[in-house]
Amino acid sequence: MPDYKTKFNQSWLNKLNSNGNSVKPWLTQGSSEIKFICTICRTGDLECSNKGWKAVEQHMQNEKHKNNLNALKNNSQLTFSISATTSSMSSTHTIQLVDPNKPLLFDDQVSQSEILWALKSVQNAFSYKDSDDVSELFRAMFPDSKIAQKFSI
Repeated sequence: MPDYKTKFNQSWLNKLNSNGNSVKPWLTQGSSEIKFICTICRTGDLECSNKGWKAVEQHMQNEKHKNNLNALKNNSQLTFSISATTSSMSSTHTIQLVDPNKPLLFDDQVSQSEILWALKSVQNAFSYKDSDDVSELFRAMFPDSKIAQKFSI
């Protein structure tokens, strides 16, 4: 008997959850065509090969997903705080996401990494030339990271 597997379907991105909200902001295809990822739950690959869309619906009913979705609604902007202490001997700079426990959409995760790199570049007085090929370096260093694949300066 042939082994049929349901593939991630791009049309799923047009579907709505039970609250009438689009799933597109958090649903993405996983590392293969039979897997998906929830970016707000920061899941690894989840299988959709047997259940198809039902697997996504089951994930949406998960309590953790519901809590993350609610937290996301209350966290619509990226907010960073920078504190600096300077003495004659040393200088310390801290970059911190105000609430790192709140989930971010995938695009916001990419923006967060780009902002953090820009702040680090300024703190260390990197020239533009120093950071020119950092995107390619991150892609080579972290080939399994979707954030590194989208990272650009």
